[in-house]
Parts: sequence; structure tokens; C-alpha cells
Amino acid sequence: MTIKTVIGEAQQVKTAVELIEMGARLQVLQEETTLSRERLLKLYKGNPPIFSWGQK
Repeated sequence: MTIKTVIGEAQQVKTAVELIEMGARLQVLQEETTLSRERLLKLYKGNPPIFSWGQK
């Protein structure tokens, strides 16, 4: 059983946001963090990746 703490969750959110900013897909976020899929989706929609492949 994992004990959640405010600091631990904040670190997970920070990690997820950094990965999103680097262009990580949802599957990567799920592997690298312990946040729920729903939480990751909210973060992903609120911080779209900055890399736009194929767009100028």
C-alpha cells in the first residue's frame, strides 16, 4: 500500500508537467508517475506539449 502525502503528490505532479512539456505521451506519464489516469488527463489537457511535430 502506498501512503500518499501532499509533498509526494506535488512531486509527482511536477514530474508529470515536466514530461508533458518535453512532449511525453500519456502512456509515458502513466509509467513514470503514480498519479491516476484521470489526474494525468487533467494535467495533459491543461499543459499541452510544446512540440508540434510537422507544424511551422
